[in-house]
Amino acid sequence: MRLKSGLFFLWIILITTACERALPMPAEPTPLPPVLVSPNALTAEPPDPAAQSLVLWSLLPPDSELALKEVVDTFNARNPWRIQVKVETPGSAPDVETRLKAAIQAGQLPDLLIVPDELLPELQEMEVMSDEIGHLAQEKTWHLSPPAEADLYLNTFPWGTPTSRAGYVVAPVRLQVLALAYNPDVLRKAGVSDGAPRTWEAFEESCRAFLEATNRPCLTFQPQADVFLNLAWTLGSTFLQTPNATSPDEGLRLAAVLLRALADNGAVLPLNTQEEALKAALSGKAAFALVSTATLPPAEPSTWAIAPPPAVDDKPVLLASSFLMVVLNTGDPNRELAAWLFVRDYLVSPEQQARLADANALPIGQQAARRLADESPLAAAFEWLSFARPRPLSPKWTILAPQMEQVAVQLLNRKLSPDEAISRLKGAAE
Repeated sequence: MRLKSGLFFLWIILITTACERALPMPAEPTPLPPVLVSPNALTAEPPDPAAQSLVLWSLLPPDSELALKEVVDTFNARNPWRIQVKVETPGSAPDVETRLKAAIQAGQLPDLLIVPDELLPELQEMEVMSDEIGHLAQEKTWHLSPPAEADLYLNTFPWGTPTSRAGYVVAPVRLQVLALAYNPDVLRKAGVSDGAPRTWEAFEESCRAFLEATNRPCLTFQPQADVFLNLAWTLGSTFLQTPNATSPDEGLRLAAVLLRALADNGAVLPLNTQEEALKAALSGKAAFALVSTATLPPAEPSTWAIAPPPAVDDKPVLLASSFLMVVLNTGDPNRELAAWLFVRDYLVSPEQQARLADANALPIGQQAARRLADESPLAAAFEWLSFARPRPLSPKWTILAPQMEQVAVQLLNRKLSPDEAISRLKGAAE
């Protein structure tokens, strides 16, 4: 099979661009400086969390219900303040927004939420998150100890810290990242070296070999905004990594070039779901599937393996998504402090973190990762967690994500050029 030059000159494009334009790699997230004293600390009486009864609304999937129950039961039994947490299920994501609005009007907000991370902008807009408890959580009596904080993969937290400068408390639950999944037997039979490529240069070589040996695509995925953005980040883009990085850059353009080049060479198989993409790669219809780790079979891997998405060098860049545990503004400092203590118990306890990292989720702390390493089928991904970055959680992402998905689909269907794609995204970003 003779291949067009678009895909296999991509590496030359990357090298030239990096040299001429000094394309920056994504910057490490910079935690905001903490506010050590609550604005009301000098005037309000110290809150008392003792004997508080809390309500936690959870949107976690059914396979996590038992794990969450164990986390709550453990906290209820051992916390010295006699705090009791009760879990309720409010329904789907649209249901929880409706119920929150009703709860605001009735003055009956729950104390804690566990919701998909894409709901964070809506929660901020609704002003339902406590903007005081994060300040109180920095005080010595209640703070997260430095060793406990150092154990966490803070790079996966929305603001690089569980307590933002705005006073919010937000912690990831059931972390997942995008990974390159493959069947080693499929690669061996095609004469491709056993193992996934870690750089785009190596990916180009593996893709060429698989295409020529099998006449089948080398990459499959569901064309989602997350995938498009993660590809851009691996190519040096800083797009949406900070609140001010809202203009499409050269790395995003290179991601558009990559998608179109894959399509022009018959090297990509876009599918409707991540499950279909994974099945295609594991059955040999494609060499690699770019999917979330949450999509992988929960059993011990025997016919599959994973690697991080390729990058310009051998340092991976991964987009992480998760559910988020959030403390809400109930107007009762005693309850809000009790809610923080529940979150803190999760953050300081590798045992609690490990419970919520079962069922194909990744841990948020290093000790929990070591605890799970011998039994988790995703153990290979643990070593990449320090390179993960959270999905953009801002109103701008809410606007741009649907546009990015549409653009990705049209690039893969060869209906847009890379320059047309970037022009459309610039218009949406303005």
